[in-house]
This record gives sequence, C-alpha cells and structure tokens, in this order.
Amino acid sequence: MKILIHKKTSAFTLIEVLISTVLLSIMTVSMFGSISAARLLREKDRQSGVFNDFSIHFMECVRAVPFEDLFPGVSINGPWDDSEKTSAVVIPEQSGWTTLSGGNFLNFHPGLVSVLHLDPEMSIGFESKTNGVNASEKWVRLEVRWAGGNGEAGSASMRTDLLRIPGM
Repeated sequence: MKILIHKKTSAFTLIEVLISTVLLSIMTVSMFGSISAARLLREKDRQSGVFNDFSIHFMECVRAVPFEDLFPGVSINGPWDDSEKTSAVVIPEQSGWTTLSGGNFLNFHPGLVSVLHLDPEMSIGFESKTNGVNASEKWVRLEVRWAGGNGEAGSASMRTDLLRIPGM
C-alpha cells in the first residue's frame, strides 16, 4: 500500500510579482539617473580644473617676469627672438575678452584643446600704482569664461588676482 504525502508548496501571486517588478524598475531608473548626474558633474569639474590649471599657469608665468619688466604687451612665457614670436604669450595691451582658441595659448597650455568646444575667453586687468617716480605695486586680474557646455544655457567663469610688490 502506497501512502501519498502531499508537500505544502507556496508561490507568489501575480499581484505580488507585479508589485515587486514595479519597485525594482523604479529603483533601477533612479540609479541610472544618479549615474548620469554624476557623469555630468564629473565633466563640469574636469572643465573647471582645466581652466583653473590654465589660470595658475598663466599667473605663475606673470609672477616670474621681473617687476620692472611687468607691463601690458610683455611676453610672459620666456624670452623670444623675432623669429620665434609665434609662440609668445603676452599680457594683452587692451582690456576686453581674448579668445583662448589661438595657437599661442594652445602651445602655452595644451590642456585647453579638450575644452575648445566651450569657446573659452580671457580678460586681463592691469593696474600700476606709483609713489612718485617708481611703481610701488602692480596688480594683475585674470578672468576666464566659457560656455556652460552639455546643452546648458549661460556661461561659467573664474577670476584670479595677483599683486606684485618690488622685491617680492
């Protein structure tokens, strides 16, 4: 004689499966949204880093120019004879915005190549104070601005200041 023992089996109902699928879908979509936002923030941070690096490089070169030689129109990236003038980066003589897409700036700071699509520009402010005959201090202000990128409206910018005093 055979005795049949029925084992108790259990399963999820269709409603329980649908609810868990919906919850899992919501979590997955929100995770992809946060990954996309993190990617955009990382790209903005990279772009700001390139412009910050350019600003520091530019101002360090300005700082290396002897105090008495520091004035608009002077080359900040070393001595150049007339045949090599194409690579010279100078402090602009007029105020206003200068594009950073030119060859001189790309040779001076190659990292700018990765952000050319943002149409970067710079503006230099230069002031010199005198105490009678000689200059007592020189102030250089560098502003860099670029398009927002990633389809955003508006622009971003940063400013760097340098105060030079004779003997320092």
